[in-house]
Amino acid sequence: MEDYPLNEVLRNTNRKLEYTTVELEKAEIDKKVKVSHGRASLVGEINKMANEGLRDRYGMELVDVRIKHVNYVQAVIPKIFDRMRSERIRIANKYESEGRREEAEIMGYMKKELEKIESEGYKIATETRGEADAEAVKIYADAYGKDPDFYSFTKTLETYEKTVDDNTRLYLSTDSDYYKYIDSFTEK
Repeated sequence: MEDYPLNEVLRNTNRKLEYTTVELEKAEIDKKVKVSHGRASLVGEINKMANEGLRDRYGMELVDVRIKHVNYVQAVIPKIFDRMRSERIRIANKYESEGRREEAEIMGYMKKELEKIESEGYKIATETRGEADAEAVKIYADAYGKDPDFYSFTKTLETYEKTVDDNTRLYLSTDSDYYKYIDSFTEK
């Protein structure tokens, strides 16, 4: 009997094997496995060889031969598993790198959109603040135009509120604005 490669024992035809991942299918195509005889032909040859002289010698005929199990040489098994493991690791690394690339794209898009939203919010807030400040200045200007003394008084009160607390001691000269307003409201 002649020697046959392992794929002749394991496979019957050249049909494309279906895998769960595209990468395994590509790896199978890259191997360019060519089955010229196939398992059925090999089993037929074994049956024919086993039947030679069997009827004449023992009076019986071997009807069927099946390949039940294929064992590898013990020294080869670790290498086979290493190849299988490295192939799966290569595929896993590919998926992982694709995932990282997609994550980077999504994060970049998200960051861009976030910056856009923040800048639009900042623009609206600045415009609103500017409009409010303009309205406040207009109100102050109108109030100042109607009664300059009242405006001066309210501004002085605001200054008092910002600068004077329970622990503050004031030493005022009689010609200061603070003193003038305090003196005008004290009982005489």
